[in-house]
Amino acid sequence: MQNRKTLKFWDDFYETEETTSSSNTEWIVQPSESLLATISEHIISAVPRNCKTIHILEIGAGSSLYSLRLWQHLMEKSNSFTVHVLATDVSEVCIRQNFKRDEERINVLSDAIRLGSFRYDVLDALQNPPSEEHAKRYDFVLDKGCLDTFLFRGRNKKVNEDNVLVRTLLDNIHEWLKSYGKYILLSPRKRLSGVQDFCGFAGLQRKQLNLAQCSNCYDAGSLVGEKTCGANLFIFSKNCNYSRELKQAFRIPANIPLDDERCQTCGVSFKEFRRGSNLVGKNGTNWSRKWRGHLQHCKS
Repeated sequence: MQNRKTLKFWDDFYETEETTSSSNTEWIVQPSESLLATISEHIISAVPRNCKTIHILEIGAGSSLYSLRLWQHLMEKSNSFTVHVLATDVSEVCIRQNFKRDEERINVLSDAIRLGSFRYDVLDALQNPPSEEHAKRYDFVLDKGCLDTFLFRGRNKKVNEDNVLVRTLLDNIHEWLKSYGKYILLSPRKRLSGVQDFCGFAGLQRKQLNLAQCSNCYDAGSLVGEKTCGANLFIFSKNCNYSRELKQAFRIPANIPLDDERCQTCGVSFKEFRRGSNLVGKNGTNWSRKWRGHLQHCKS
């Protein structure tokens, strides 16, 4: 669960936004027609043939119009599916303002489209354990800034076992997805190797988006400490064999020494040598190289 300080931060953020001329803030990338077409194409191609109803969850929606415009785009471009979208945020202030802003538009679209639905609701993406209400309910989980925000604001800015916030988020996303579900992530980061190493995901598609789509977005580059903003689309497939009860949530590269392997000269173990550091992603490769160097040159 997110703490009171964090909740107040976001409530204050959206209360301040309400007093400005802008009614919505877009992070990372604008929900342009070309972006909506790209996302829709991936969604339609991933749905099983016999599926006629699509359920989509957006986490960390903020005041963005991304999921609302995507819902409209999907329903207008495809007659094969009924689409139900739930756009969520941890801030009650944000959700209240979104509903006030979009209520008339949602009603008009609902009457025109007739089938399907769009709702706003409060959801803490870090709830642990997650609510059973959302378990295995969604075909797709959308994320445009949620994961990046946790990486930016947290002390640990890497995706690994030590980052409890990010692991909880990924565990929850895995829990919310159906067996064939996809996690559709938009990020300014060019690489998300730690997320790719998450055992709850079994596959990845990645596409770099047109930089022009990032114009007029809210300070997206600062999320990754870059002066310029880029946008990348990551689509992760669910691994149904994973369970959040597993102690090891991230894949460790092959050919990594065992923790209890010891230096024959000084007697230190591999785990002691690296001081308990995790071995996820590049960490495993780097520590293995350092360990081999220690074994070769140790004179203790």
